[in-house]
Amino acid sequence: MTTPPSVWRPRNKARPCAITGCHRRRRHTSKFCRPHERRVYLYGHHAGRYISKQDIASYRRKLSSFLDRYAETPQVTTALGVVEELLRSPSSHASNASSRLSALVSDGVSARDVLEVAGAVWMYSWSRRGALPDDARLTYQLGYSVLSLRPLPQRARHRPAPWGQPTETVKTITPGGPARRAVGEFLRTRLGIFYTRVIEALAAESKLVTARQEDERQTLAAAFETVNGYVERTSKHAD
Repeated sequence: MTTPPSVWRPRNKARPCAITGCHRRRRHTSKFCRPHERRVYLYGHHAGRYISKQDIASYRRKLSSFLDRYAETPQVTTALGVVEELLRSPSSHASNASSRLSALVSDGVSARDVLEVAGAVWMYSWSRRGALPDDARLTYQLGYSVLSLRPLPQRARHRPAPWGQPTETVKTITPGGPARRAVGEFLRTRLGIFYTRVIEALAAESKLVTARQEDERQTLAAAFETVNGYVERTSKHAD
């Protein structure tokens, strides 16, 4: 016999949150309390956190320089085409975020902007493994960063006061969890291999620069000796 909701809902609400160490009560039918449920909804995980534009800014600059150097390659042009596909037909690929994606296009956000920001998040996740340690948190962050390329809408809220004038606050309307997940899944699925190859190429470039610098150091550190009154450089390197 199925237990009616009027019975199991109060029972569930009386239980503690499923997160170890959290003593708050569960919310309605959820296994989490309200704060942890909110984090799962927005970040894909109960331990998810907000990552700002400032956190990924240096990675975006590095990726932008890379894309400039390889702008004519088929890899970059194809990646831009994938993003254009998302922006042109949002309802086909990310229906939960179609209105926000359409707003991005209306505000002049380009496919290159989306490619850079998503790539910056991907690079951030590789360099700081503890920040986005799983696919869920990476997915939600990809979606949030892209959907936040335009200024987020705001809504004024009026709260009554026991005396005097009511207070007015402004609330920023952030992209919801389903919209973040839809955009993030599209980008992670379609462009994940591209961003992986970009990171590998950047690492190879870094190794070449380090090797050139080491060769230069050894050349400059080579000892000199005098022959017939002239100073000649030997091929021996200084310790």
